[in-house]
Amino acid sequence: MTVSFFIGRSGTGKTTKILQHIIDETLRDPQGAPIIYLVPDQMTFQSEMQLLRSKLNGMTRVQVFSFSRLALRVLQETGGISKTFIQKTG
Repeated sequence: MTVSFFIGRSGTGKTTKILQHIIDETLRDPQGAPIIYLVPDQMTFQSEMQLLRSKLNGMTRVQVFSFSRLALRVLQETGGISKTFIQKTG
């Protein structure tokens, strides 16, 4: 498992390069390890739509997470969220 960071100024092609890398990896090995695409909270839907509009036939290997959703997922899998707390809407 590797972690890749794409950093740079706005408009330098980071998103395009990330999406192309994800597409290439998924087409090369459709049954491989899960790919986690971590984006800011407000960009999850847009990122999923960009992936679905690409050459991919599906996204079973790619998971798009915001920071808060990734934290929730980690807590659920490690048992750190055993208590039920009131939600934001409560």
